[in-house]
Amino acid sequence: MAKLALSAAQHGIWLGQQLDPSSPLYNTAEYVTLRGVVELANLTAAIEQAFAEAATLHLRFGLEHDQPYALVEPQPINPTVHDLRDLPDAEARALAWMQHDLGNVIDLATGPLFNTAILQIADDQVWWYLRAHHIALDGYSFALLTKRVAEIYSALQIKATPSPSFGDLAPVIAEDQAYQASIQATLDREFWLNRFAANPQVVSLTEQTGLSQPRSIRLSTALASDLIEQLTAIAKPTRSTWPDVLMAVVAAYLARWNNSQSVVLGMPLMSRLGSVALRVPCMAMNIVPLCLKVSADHDLAQLTAVVAAERNAFRKHGRYRYEQLRRDLGFVGAGRRLFGPVVNIMPFDHPLNFGDCQAQSTTLTAGPVEDLAFNVILRGNQLYLTLEANPACYGQAALEYHFAAIQHLLNGWLANPSIPVAEQQVLPAPLVLDGGELRLPLTSVIEQILDNAKEQPHALALVTDTEQLSYAELASHVHAWAGQLVQRGVTAGSVVGVALPRSREAIVAILATLCCGAAYLPLDPQWPQSRLASVVAQAQPALVLAQQALDLPNLLLVEQLGKSNAWFEARVDLAQPAYIMYTSGSTGEPKGVVISHQALAGFVQSAAERYAITEADRVLQFAPFAFDASVEEIFVTLCQGATLVLRNDAMLESLQRFVSACQTHAISVLDLPTAFWHELADSVAQGAVQLPECLRVVIIGGEAALPERVQGWLNAVAPNVRLFNTYGPTEATVVATVAELSDPNQLITIGRPLAGVQAAILGSDQQPIFAGDVGDLYLLGNGLAMGYYQRPDLDALNFSQLSQLPHAPRAYRTGDRVHLLEGQLQFVGRSDDEFKISGQRVTPAEIESVFLRHTAVREVAVIGQQLGNASKRLFAAVVVSDASLSVAELRNHASQHLPAAVIPAAITIVERLPRSSAGKIDRKAVAALAPAPVVVNTAANDIPALIRQVWAEVLGQTEFNDEADFFALGGQSLQTIQVANRLGMALGREVTAALIFRYPTIASLSQALDPEFEQAIEAALQFVSDANLSEQIVPKQLNAQPRPIQTVLLTGATGFVGAHLLAELLNTTTVNVICLVRAGSDVAAFERLQASLHHYELATEQLAERVDAWQGDLAQSQFGLDDQQWQSLIERCDLIYHNAAMVSVVREYSSLRVVNVNATREMLRLAAVRCTPVHYVSTLAVSPPQSVMHRVPEDFVAAHAGLRDGYSQSKWVAERLLEQAATRGLPVAVYRLGRVVGPIQSNFVNQDDLFWRIVQAGVPRGLLPSLPVEEIWNPVDFAAQTIVQFSRNHRGVRVYNLAPSKPISFAQLLGWVGEYGYAVQLCRVEQWYQALRNADDAMSQATLTFFERQADGGELPNAIGTIENKRLLQTLAAHGIAVPVIDRERFFGYLERCIRTGLLPAPDLRQTSIGIR
Repeated sequence: MAKLALSAAQHGIWLGQQLDPSSPLYNTAEYVTLRGVVELANLTAAIEQAFAEAATLHLRFGLEHDQPYALVEPQPINPTVHDLRDLPDAEARALAWMQHDLGNVIDLATGPLFNTAILQIADDQVWWYLRAHHIALDGYSFALLTKRVAEIYSALQIKATPSPSFGDLAPVIAEDQAYQASIQATLDREFWLNRFAANPQVVSLTEQTGLSQPRSIRLSTALASDLIEQLTAIAKPTRSTWPDVLMAVVAAYLARWNNSQSVVLGMPLMSRLGSVALRVPCMAMNIVPLCLKVSADHDLAQLTAVVAAERNAFRKHGRYRYEQLRRDLGFVGAGRRLFGPVVNIMPFDHPLNFGDCQAQSTTLTAGPVEDLAFNVILRGNQLYLTLEANPACYGQAALEYHFAAIQHLLNGWLANPSIPVAEQQVLPAPLVLDGGELRLPLTSVIEQILDNAKEQPHALALVTDTEQLSYAELASHVHAWAGQLVQRGVTAGSVVGVALPRSREAIVAILATLCCGAAYLPLDPQWPQSRLASVVAQAQPALVLAQQALDLPNLLLVEQLGKSNAWFEARVDLAQPAYIMYTSGSTGEPKGVVISHQALAGFVQSAAERYAITEADRVLQFAPFAFDASVEEIFVTLCQGATLVLRNDAMLESLQRFVSACQTHAISVLDLPTAFWHELADSVAQGAVQLPECLRVVIIGGEAALPERVQGWLNAVAPNVRLFNTYGPTEATVVATVAELSDPNQLITIGRPLAGVQAAILGSDQQPIFAGDVGDLYLLGNGLAMGYYQRPDLDALNFSQLSQLPHAPRAYRTGDRVHLLEGQLQFVGRSDDEFKISGQRVTPAEIESVFLRHTAVREVAVIGQQLGNASKRLFAAVVVSDASLSVAELRNHASQHLPAAVIPAAITIVERLPRSSAGKIDRKAVAALAPAPVVVNTAANDIPALIRQVWAEVLGQTEFNDEADFFALGGQSLQTIQVANRLGMALGREVTAALIFRYPTIASLSQALDPEFEQAIEAALQFVSDANLSEQIVPKQLNAQPRPIQTVLLTGATGFVGAHLLAELLNTTTVNVICLVRAGSDVAAFERLQASLHHYELATEQLAERVDAWQGDLAQSQFGLDDQQWQSLIERCDLIYHNAAMVSVVREYSSLRVVNVNATREMLRLAAVRCTPVHYVSTLAVSPPQSVMHRVPEDFVAAHAGLRDGYSQSKWVAERLLEQAATRGLPVAVYRLGRVVGPIQSNFVNQDDLFWRIVQAGVPRGLLPSLPVEEIWNPVDFAAQTIVQFSRNHRGVRVYNLAPSKPISFAQLLGWVGEYGYAVQLCRVEQWYQALRNADDAMSQATLTFFERQADGGELPNAIGTIENKRLLQTLAAHGIAVPVIDRERFFGYLERCIRTGLLPAPDLRQTSIGIR
């Protein structure tokens, strides 16, 4: 059979399929409903004959000299018949079956390109189903094929001869080739390039872009029965057609949605008029861009005329392929669109005549949808609309909105066609959550507190360490101090700085300031002098109240206030400022947020109601006054007549003391920063502390709550203790939204707005979005700040009028991204680089500006990082001009200007900062420069190692020496509490924060915790520093087309897995293989390779013909190859299988580093030159332990505490290098194997495997060790088949966990040993170790090495979480690879092999038992 070239249309789809050969994206399908008496035999015969006549269905595709070709090879046509008549919901079952079939992947190389089936729904109803690859059929071809089947069926029914068959396919290909080489194609190209010369705006109905998905989402409906008449009436005066009117409506909708006067629609053309393809089923359809100018004053008829003119203009140029036009224009790549939504109008009805049966075709999918498709089809005199969307770009809510809105526009415009485009309304109403109105009229908070003093004068208002004040006593102090402030010049509208520690005086000073009608300015006395001076210079307070002398203007020591008898009644204007709270500023300077008395009063009223605070409550005042959480604690409490209890520092010595103090003070309400609550929740969940019975409400806020901590809390705490998760920026008065968390299985939200607050979710440019979509959060209502103190520039930037809402209310753009989840807000992330740490809002630019003040700092980048274990850190990468400048000096410099909580915990001096192609700092790449927060899990009796572990968790660093100072490394108050709590839980006793302050180094703290400690352990894990890929390794040729795989490089081919990979390549592919083998010469390398295949009982027939064995050494630069060989390797290799590794669980990392890490780095250097795909064989041993992560993702994993042996560390570093290469564009696939066992076919046993060593050593002695571990078993032939098959045409990045089935427990395996007939007993590891110590055979001694650690008190391998395998299973199914079963019978096969080869003696069948010793 002669090979055919591909038409341009076929070639475009062929290329698309090569990008993901395992995707069913290009499947197209429809079914024909037949009603009446259907002769199934005639229908089957008709299908078989029509399909036999359609050569396009029998194509298969190959590659020759880098060019695809097609062959016509007849495929069997066997329509399957499914009788569903006796089943309930037959139609639903039929639809489900067809949808499932659409997921099948078609192999273009082997075919068939189609599937067809007959589904009998009822006695008088049959569905005929047809699925075909889009490379074979387009929509017109489906019509040809179904019509042909109908003709043949009708002829068979009356025993007549059917009409002539289809035309030949070859002339269609020839005609297409002739066109491609013709002058007309050149003219067509010039036409389209001219059309795009004006750079028409390509707009869509979504901001999202994404690859087309195998399944689109769609909605369909019948349109008005007289619609064609209405459309024709509009079109006729301008000599247009009714489809032009529909095009105009869609164009207007798109223009109004985007506020644009230029739109580009996609318009499908069947590309057959005047062509030999008119009678030939094939892929010929094209899509052309319809470039339209939509004027705001166009009415419907005028815009219809514009559409008709444009369609007439390109009528002669429609054959030029849109794929080629995209390349001509450079519109190739993600997000580069040639046109927006596609409008496909099928104005001709093609009735089907199946004898006496009524027939109706229904399209299931017409192929890939890149964005959105408006499909209009004519059936009889009825028009039907189907809206089909790419689910990567549109959600269901968005599709439903557009579906309704386009019909609304169509009907409305037809009813009044003279309305201009500008007056058409298409945007949805914004998503707004309204907290409702405030229940009571507003009264200032100070007036409420003073009224409480009159109504309940003897009620307890304030409790400190040394005194208690009733409301009457508190009011007396407030009036007196207010009088003295007025005497010193404080008036309504003044600002008073309060630089006081947590104390009675501080509370009185705040209330007295409000009593004067002034605004209080909280100042933390612990701030660096430079920050205090900066804030005071900006705010210009009339007075600064303090207990100690500070270098600040207008300072007044409060001891001077206590001696006067002045008195002042409250005079408050709700419109005046109540307080100014300074937060991090993006320009480097903090910014003052001004909150009015009205906003404060409204917040207090709504919050008190939401938390149900009453006068019976006792509320702990926890937060520093410079944090706005203190506003909630103070005013919500005192305005309700409740008791405010001021915490002291002793309460934070340990969580045990904190909880005990809460019990002593009968605290009923806790308002805690989320970071502190995380520690409390962990301790409560683990039973380390118990909550006091008096507690009824816990309020958390300041940063996102971790799901695992919420779940642990809710599972451990009685439901009568309510947990409120709050959200609110300072600019919206403390808290804007609240969620009560009560169900441990529900997703965490930030709830709904408080009364008086509204929350709007908008897209970019403040455009409305749909429910469920992620958008920007705007807050509205009386709780908004007045603005930034004397910073109108910042006001204009962050506060705006929302014109989309009625009356254009003022709103604050939070910078937070959220979406609606069951009517509540769920926090998704930030739209900028702002970060929350220790409850404090941090803008990296502010910290960067401080570093840049140092004369030796040239550049700096600061980022926030979530480390896991409820820990966060700030990291600074600094470029310096003075090489002698140390990190300690940088930290000291920062401490002079920044609050302690925002000094970066990790600082690294680097040569230069990574930048994007646009020259901007690449902050994602900066993160790779940060020290990885990893240490090894240690036993609680190893105190120094335990301290290192906890420090690493909390500080996010690993490089600690014995004299490292916790506070010099960035430790702050919250981190101190975290360290004390975690050490206490690990040791099972109380560890106080004071102990950390007293003994801030590892050496001194170790001695304090364990007096018998004598020497420190080695510091700093070496492997962390190796996990950085050189910036010089950057893939080239990123945009090149995938090249055919002709030659591959395989490493480790003499090993167990490598030999089977080589065998799989030789047996199932035609590629040539280069194997690097450590040997004295190339000849010796080949002999070693051959011997390895013989050893593993693998065929060697094709070895000499297709395999080049090169002498090489992975431990050397360029693998020991000279420059000529190295260059040859680069040029010849089209794909790399990097399988070689030194495997040993007892060797240290340093001894494995050269082969397992350095060789991987060298391999990536080789691959980068031609962007050669790398397929890396890894191990599930890199998986994080279950205690760190409940699931093992099909993705790269961050460094974690489970990397305890040198092998897992080296493989993790190798994966980390591959991950970095992948982010730079190198195609990478990682295959994580479990325990690799013998092939399924032969039951070969790898006697070097640790498990079989254990069995071999233990069975003769009647003892086997009891190890509480589970393992994934991978037969080596399954692993090899999976890797080779998955690697075909692979692009992009994939991680596969080769865990297709559940793990097998060690106990189960050893139980099978007993069931087979061996008399063995399970014993403790220590006993097993002792039993083998006296063995004199080499095998037992080698096995013994592994158990030395366990016998000496080391830890067993980590239990890992559930291994994710969805991607693996989907890809296995797509390739038709069966999942192997490791069961009792399979295991017995391995034992039989051991007996045959002499590895094990035959069992004494008189003793068949397994016991426990």
